[in-house]
Amino acid sequence: MNELRAEAERLLQSLSFEPKNQYEAFQIISSQTNNADTIFEDKTSNEAELQAFIDCLPSHSDTITLKLVRMHYHPIKGIKFSLSLFQRVWHSFRLDPYMICMFCGNVPGFHQLPASTSSPLQQFYLHQPEYWLLWSYDPSTLSTNAVFLSYPSPNGNASYPAIRARLERHKAFVGHPLFLALATTLYAIPYVDSFLREQQRRVLDIERYTGFSHYYIDRPRLQVKDAGEELDRLSDLSRSASSILVGLADMVQHIHVSDAMANAVLNSSLIEDAQSVGVVVSSEREMKNIMSILGPQLKETHVAVEYLKERARNQLAVTFNLLSRGDAQANIDLAKAAKLDSTSMKTIAIMTMGFLPATFYAALFAVPSLHWDQPSVIGNRFAVYWAFTIPTTLLVFAVWLGMMHGRELWEKAKERRGRAKTKSR
Repeated sequence: MNELRAEAERLLQSLSFEPKNQYEAFQIISSQTNNADTIFEDKTSNEAELQAFIDCLPSHSDTITLKLVRMHYHPIKGIKFSLSLFQRVWHSFRLDPYMICMFCGNVPGFHQLPASTSSPLQQFYLHQPEYWLLWSYDPSTLSTNAVFLSYPSPNGNASYPAIRARLERHKAFVGHPLFLALATTLYAIPYVDSFLREQQRRVLDIERYTGFSHYYIDRPRLQVKDAGEELDRLSDLSRSASSILVGLADMVQHIHVSDAMANAVLNSSLIEDAQSVGVVVSSEREMKNIMSILGPQLKETHVAVEYLKERARNQLAVTFNLLSRGDAQANIDLAKAAKLDSTSMKTIAIMTMGFLPATFYAALFAVPSLHWDQPSVIGNRFAVYWAFTIPTTLLVFAVWLGMMHGRELWEKAKERRGRAKTKSR
């Protein structure tokens, strides 16, 4: 384990950091004897103020605290945080260095790291598709120190404000090591439910348009008036179905991680520990009651995700087939147009053939070397006309043959030269 932690120190130096002017944090303050007056405090501070915040110790021995520092992470730009301040937070919060390896490796899921012999701290790592949450818990003081790393949200729905609101709402459970796991699970379930409702609406829109669904199987498809517009619409629907499948994969990750956290709470044994403080025991009892309800709900939600995923896959296949059919129809229309062009060319050729003899004789009879008003019609220089006409005609046909079969003749000549070289060896 020490070798892995040493590797984490090396990885930390390879990360990109970008300092900020203001940093976000909050703390929850409670008491081991009475959690009725639990306090939630937001902190927006500069670097010096944040250092003072993370280093501040509680004034009373029975005080329970939770400190959380938020950091912004961008896959290209790195962590929007000062490197020295990041190291200070990591050291003051006594977070396991190996979690840096897990962060750099983008390890998904919920994990509790094994405790070391030199430290009684419990270490937890949580990675959902939108954020990381890393925290340490000190059983001797019932206090938690956490770092929240959030991705930039493309849809504008940031997870941090919602999770922060859950933590404030359930702040009475602050003394339990899995308090953060409970809050993130309570955030994940309505988030997944809301996402599924939106994706179900999108799938229904695709099914309504294609007609390939048991909901619309008896309804005839609308007649296509504009083939180009139809192909554009099908392309948009195919893109929509693909995005639905990607989003549902994210929801599977949310459900899987939330289920792991629910099981961790249900399997927690602080109630059986004789040294456990009363507020922690009561918190665990209530948290288990909550998770006993959410656990089956997560399993059923996973079934709903798989059901919706199958419908989205079906519509993706349908739109692909309809696009292929549209391409085939476009090729047929192109062939018909080419056939019409060919017919037009044949008509032009036949008309040309009809007038060509008359044109030829008219041009020939107009040659000055033919004397129609004299007894001898053919003049002495009439042979000059044929001396130029016949070679030029042959040259035109030679050029045409060269253009039509030149590449083939070149390949044959190249092949003959190759055989000749082989024989000479």
